Amino acid sequence: MTLRFDVAARKGDPDTARWLDDVIDRTIEPETLRVYWAAMSLRMVDWMIRHYSAAEVDLMLDLARTRIDD
Repeated sequence: MTLRFDVAARKGDPDTARWLDDVIDRTIEPETLRVYWAAMSLRMVDWMIRHYSAAEVDLMLDLARTRIDD
């Protein structure tokens, strides 16, 4: 999860992000993934609030919602 969120935070290569998403989806059970994703989302949004702009916080919230909002 850390690497996946880091790719997003640094506005990394979209192909890398898709590749990581595929690896995550193939290797982690959905129920476990939801917990990992929620924990990392909280951690990263908190970090962004403390160290970055409101726009960057919004981008991290958008990423967090991709696997939490169902």
